[in-house]
Amino acid sequence: MAKDLLHPKKITLGVWIDQWIKIYKQPKLKPASIKHLHSVLVPVKKSKLSGMEIGKIKAIDLEKMLNSIDSDSVRVRTYISLHECLDALVKNRTIKENVCDFVDRPNNSIVKQKNVPSSKEMDEILMRMKDVSPRYYLFSKFLVSTGLRRGEALALTWDDVDFDKGWIHVNKAFDMSIKKVSSTKTVTSNRRIPLLTPASEVLKSLNRENNEVFHFIGKQSCTRNFRHVMSKMGYSGISLHSLRHVFTTRCLESGVDKKVIQKWLGHAKFDMTVNVYSHVLDDFEMSQITKINIL
Repeated sequence: MAKDLLHPKKITLGVWIDQWIKIYKQPKLKPASIKHLHSVLVPVKKSKLSGMEIGKIKAIDLEKMLNSIDSDSVRVRTYISLHECLDALVKNRTIKENVCDFVDRPNNSIVKQKNVPSSKEMDEILMRMKDVSPRYYLFSKFLVSTGLRRGEALALTWDDVDFDKGWIHVNKAFDMSIKKVSSTKTVTSNRRIPLLTPASEVLKSLNRENNEVFHFIGKQSCTRNFRHVMSKMGYSGISLHSLRHVFTTRCLESGVDKKVIQKWLGHAKFDMTVNVYSHVLDDFEMSQITKINIL
């Protein structure tokens, strides 16, 4: 492992980032995700930190590097990935401390501003969409009712659906980067989720002339077409991925345990669910405060 490959006193951050991705990430992630991870860590690789020995990096050095990143969202993603990268060395006892622990986690104001419709707003959108675009009405209602990623829903086949036991088996996804169906995003993305009533209604309304459930949705054009439908109805900023957030919101509002939500979403770590959906959690918390405040 890491301790066997690299001398703890001489390892530089740039060298370890490459080793970490090769050892810990390539066996688990798809090529598109690896490419994205490299891009997220570009600010680190381009900074002076890259050539510094990890044990000599101080909190102020990391702070300066993060402050040099203009985008809030990039700054947060860089911090999270770097923290995980260095944690691997701590767990292997190559270094004693993770310097990221001595730097405040950047705030992601971009995530909090994402346009995520409330449950009531989503119901209104779906009602209008039923007339504007019946195909995307069915696809959107299904995503809202399952929390599946776009690619996972597009790759769904009828043998993945167990109507009798009420489960959907997620075991593949359409990969936009290679333009074909392949394995799921991560190992934990391969999962079983409940077939809730609204999703079941959608599936039962479809014919089975094709083994692919949503064969009538263009795989490479669905994002563009969805935006067009939203624009036609006067909505902007709502993406297909926003529907995954709506599902999460509804789960929280219904009192579903966060660890169960993590499993249904296919997140490898609980922290990922909390970090990615922090705005949903914040909104839910405020709604609870409002309820208790009237007593």
